[in-house]
Amino acid sequence: MSMDRSQLRNIALYFTTDIFTFVSVWMFGLTASYLTYLATMSAGPLGLVGGLFNIPFLFFSLPGGVIADRHDRRRMVILFNLCLLATTCAAFLLQAAGSLHFTLILTLCFAYGAIWALNIPSMLGLVKDMVTDPKEFSRVMGAAASNAKIGQLIASAAFGFILSAYSPAAVLLLAVAFNIIATVSMVLVRKKPTVLPPSIGTVRENLMAGLGYVRTRPPILFIILLATVVTIAFGFVTFQYPLIDAEYLHGNKVFLSYLYFAGGLGGLLAGIYLGKRKSPGGILYVLIASSLIVGTAVIGLALFGHDLILATICAAGVDFAFIASFGSCNAAIQLLCEEEMRGRVLGVSAMFLWGVMSVGMTLIAFFAASFGIATALVLTGFICFSAAGIFAVTLPWQRPLIRDICRDRGLSETEYPL
Repeated sequence: MSMDRSQLRNIALYFTTDIFTFVSVWMFGLTASYLTYLATMSAGPLGLVGGLFNIPFLFFSLPGGVIADRHDRRRMVILFNLCLLATTCAAFLLQAAGSLHFTLILTLCFAYGAIWALNIPSMLGLVKDMVTDPKEFSRVMGAAASNAKIGQLIASAAFGFILSAYSPAAVLLLAVAFNIIATVSMVLVRKKPTVLPPSIGTVRENLMAGLGYVRTRPPILFIILLATVVTIAFGFVTFQYPLIDAEYLHGNKVFLSYLYFAGGLGGLLAGIYLGKRKSPGGILYVLIASSLIVGTAVIGLALFGHDLILATICAAGVDFAFIASFGSCNAAIQLLCEEEMRGRVLGVSAMFLWGVMSVGMTLIAFFAASFGIATALVLTGFICFSAAGIFAVTLPWQRPLIRDICRDRGLSETEYPL
């Protein structure tokens, strides 16, 4: 089944919202990291900024999943985008007034992360609301995974230039403009309101139902855990690029932009690859390969980071693996979970991918502060190799369970994520 013109229009508007939101997210995050590095010149505070940007996922992703199951997802995305816009405006005004000190950066990063955590389940669940065919959905979901990297490409290309030519406040002002465009695009999406199930149980009961659902379905749990390891490696490396640039590439701002740009390009290539796949078949093997690729790339940064060309190749590899993992994980778990649980399962996934990632990357950052960035990168790489090995070893045991779930979900054999 191919998509009609109405679906294509909605997907185009969705991609516009998603990409421009990520442009704003990246500009906000890059500015926060840059200002933090200027103030502290240390790996620890950089990791703390990244951690506070993502640790809200531990607390707000599950409520976000309940919201996604109990309210119209499109309306929730519009609401949360308005909240992101307000937070970015506050950061711009504080920086323009010269009052955006380190404590306020940490506070705004936590607020931004909380809103983002609440938004993610609705944003991801909205794709399947618009694209119901499993084959088309897996392709659109895979392509959508690269929206973060398209946003990174745009943001990194502009960040170094605007920062050099103007100021951090100018970067934040541009982020505000992209937030506005993202919100307007989602307002223009036209679709039937989400069919909501009757409200059953309290919020706490719904939260526990989501956790219990994932816990009792090992294939979904293992998929989320492996994707989490890849995300930890990605998050640690991304927030340490200012330090990597300083120690390996002599603190050149242009070279720093090259690393972010290369990462965005690698992620975009992963999205193109996922979007061109004809079916969900083999998605789990893509997930295993992603963990091996990111492990190789982070160790490559430790060993060859002094060479700009090799460093940018490794940066591209880190982001390629992250987007391949992120897209594969979101497509697989939405195909495997029951429709009425989709938002809550996405909430659990977001809690692990971003919340647990924030704890992991912060711990590795402080390890790097004590033992050096190179040692921390090598350790991270070996963790990724180990996670891929464990998943591969358990896959034969999980295969019958996955097939049973797929049959119960009414999927054909060509739509199994194996």
